[in-house]
Amino acid sequence: MKEKIYTIPVTDAFRQDCECPLCVLEKDLEDRAVQFVLGPSLMEPDKRDDTTEKGFCRRHFTKLFNARENILGLSLIINSHLEHVTDLIEKASPKSIGKGKRKLFDKSQSVQGAQKTVGVLDRLESTCEVCDRIDSTMDRYLEVILYLYGKEDEFRRMFKEHKGFCLPHLNMLLKSTGKYMRGEKAEEFISVVLNIEVENLKRIYGDMDWFIKKFDYRYQNEPWKNSQDAVQRTIEKLVKYTELD
Repeated sequence: MKEKIYTIPVTDAFRQDCECPLCVLEKDLEDRAVQFVLGPSLMEPDKRDDTTEKGFCRRHFTKLFNARENILGLSLIINSHLEHVTDLIEKASPKSIGKGKRKLFDKSQSVQGAQKTVGVLDRLESTCEVCDRIDSTMDRYLEVILYLYGKEDEFRRMFKEHKGFCLPHLNMLLKSTGKYMRGEKAEEFISVVLNIEVENLKRIYGDMDWFIKKFDYRYQNEPWKNSQDAVQRTIEKLVKYTELD
């Protein structure tokens, strides 16, 4: 299989022994996006505008803080975003009456104003600079996966021998099929994906079942087989990669 620079991350992920190669790709993108936000993006005005406007989701605020690499830079990002959020909410809220410390929101407009504020809050909850960077590249990775599956025998073999996907990434892959593949090829691909997924869900169910049985005294002297990390693997199979110990 002739690899190109844009196919290498995908083929490397599928070579790993894991429950979901797309999780491998996304985690790498997430780590690099966090590093970028705390480093180079601080020096780029257009990127600072993006972080000011979008902010971050709870997960990525947590990862940015826990990185402990540039707390001053993160503070500047947070402060700019906080100023932007305050301005949005103030403009969306009911018109104020009074002056100075006695300034109050007009109760007669509270219902209408609340709906505007809800709209602002909904938009803020749906935006995250790190998520957007990840989603954009993940879409390109999905296109590469479907391209390689259709063109490269070696990749198609690796794909079929893998352990399936977590459910969120399975959903992404199925949705992308209609976007990047057509006709009988799409039908064959979906059939292969679903057969692989069901087979591996049953496999991991068997691991979980054996893990549970090991707590029964009748099985205490039996080997653990492949079940010692079954809980962690099953959670990640259901909801995507996590930071479980």
